[in-house]
Amino acid sequence: MSALDWNMAESEDSGSFVLLKPGNYPFTVKALERGVYEGGQNIGRCPKAKLTLSVDGCGQGVTDVNTTILLDSKVEWKIGQFFKSLGYGKTEDGKRVVDWAGCIGKSGWCRVENREFLGNDGNMKKSNEVKQFLDPESTINAGPDEQEPTPPLQPQAVPTATNPYAPRF
Repeated sequence: MSALDWNMAESEDSGSFVLLKPGNYPFTVKALERGVYEGGQNIGRCPKAKLTLSVDGCGQGVTDVNTTILLDSKVEWKIGQFFKSLGYGKTEDGKRVVDWAGCIGKSGWCRVENREFLGNDGNMKKSNEVKQFLDPESTINAGPDEQEPTPPLQPQAVPTATNPYAPRF
């Protein structure tokens, strides 16, 4: 979340948290905030992109999911995965096109799973977490992994009077 300004003239009051079932979902990039990752054990200080994705829960509701992409060579694959999911092609030398300024409003696919964490109140909570960005051309299963089973088709009896090939007894 970003700090708000006392001089703001309007505010959003829509949107509520929806815990999505793990699955593959379409998303639209709602916001991009540029920042700096201060570094950790495996990755040093580097730029970061904090993304707010509007994820369509395929019947569960629409919810915002935040995710961060670090701009470091150790995780450069995630940058390529993100832009591939948005439909960006490759350059002549085979590298993925990256357009941070143009990604807002673009749509793609992502894998959402649930992350458990200990809340400030001492209780276990869950949140949505983007596990990976998916190739839109090979994503065929939209929605939660656990969907209502489709009942098997029942064979329909065809009256013999309307079926000229039915045996006559």
